[in-house]
Amino acid sequence: MSRRRRWARGHKWARRLALVALAAGAGLLLAELGLRGLAPQPLVRLRPDIWVPEEGLGWKRAGNLDTVVNTGAGDVRLRTDDQGHRIAAAESSPPRYRILALGDSFVAGLQVEAPQSLTEGLGSRLSERLGKPVTVVNTAVSGWGPEQYLEVARRELARASYDFVVVFLFVGNDTLEEVRPSISPQAPFPHRSLRWPRRVSWDEWVDALAYPINDALERRSHLYVASRRALRSPLMKMGLSASQLPPVFLETDPEAQRWEVTAHLCRAIADVAQDAGAGSLFVLLPGVYQVDPVEGERFLRSSGLAKEAINFRFANDRLLLALRLHGLVASDPTPTLQRATRRGEALYGRADTHLNAQGHEAIATYVAPQVAALIEFQETSVRPGQGSP
Repeated sequence: MSRRRRWARGHKWARRLALVALAAGAGLLLAELGLRGLAPQPLVRLRPDIWVPEEGLGWKRAGNLDTVVNTGAGDVRLRTDDQGHRIAAAESSPPRYRILALGDSFVAGLQVEAPQSLTEGLGSRLSERLGKPVTVVNTAVSGWGPEQYLEVARRELARASYDFVVVFLFVGNDTLEEVRPSISPQAPFPHRSLRWPRRVSWDEWVDALAYPINDALERRSHLYVASRRALRSPLMKMGLSASQLPPVFLETDPEAQRWEVTAHLCRAIADVAQDAGAGSLFVLLPGVYQVDPVEGERFLRSSGLAKEAINFRFANDRLLLALRLHGLVASDPTPTLQRATRRGEALYGRADTHLNAQGHEAIATYVAPQVAALIEFQETSVRPGQGSP
């Protein structure tokens, strides 16, 4: 074949590929425009400006915010006081009881409006039960763990007067194998820039290429957000989804160090509270895969592990036992949430699998009578933070 004929054939195939690419691009553009007009998706709003580095905590939320965020569940208004604590509105009058709430993203509740959060719901239910105004101060910040909870408890109980402390522990990532000697200031969710992979490995290619592209598309493309939701299971299996099964559910060793380390940190929180004249309660928060059997099966399939290798109940039982062996009042709402799910109640978001508004309400309803009983018990001069519910 002559050079001229080879060039002509190559040119012909190039035109065909260009037409296919153009048609595909036009189709994707039409789908994107159609979704924006008929079924708009919640685009993620990454807001690095709402975090500030903080010695001893790593990071915290900035103070005096009034802005809008979106974790994938829809636009949510975020307001904070001068300490960076999330607020719904300014207090109209001094409360009779002040409750300190410690936790991570599940309690921060950036998937729901502040009045729908579990801390606001807990405050209103306690006010009804105790017959006096109650304020629950939401200090929770995404990405924190028991080390930060202890540090915040020390700072808050030294700064202000509290009657009670509620610590919410997300079982999926709030168990620690060791305690860091210090936590340096850092960015909680660093920006990932597109770059060339430094080595030949799947994880490196995902970190260098897949995640930066994902971050850009989830802020801009309705079609991408809808497609990612539809393909969540295969993406989880490939390690390309933030929704992954936490390794703690593979842990079936009752003597594992994580249970003792975590319970020891929680005991320290209770001691700090007791020294300040406040009682304490530790509440375990389950993931959607522990509550919804359909989601549990999805996560199980995506993990690629045999069903026998995963125990969704063991971590809760072992942590609950460790806490109680340290003399702490601890409670697990998982069975209550499971019953609500069997009744058809959806307690977690679809795109963002944190608690939705109904889930926050369920937790507040579960916790309120326990906190009310403990406060009333505390007021009879019994030592706070001891015993079991």
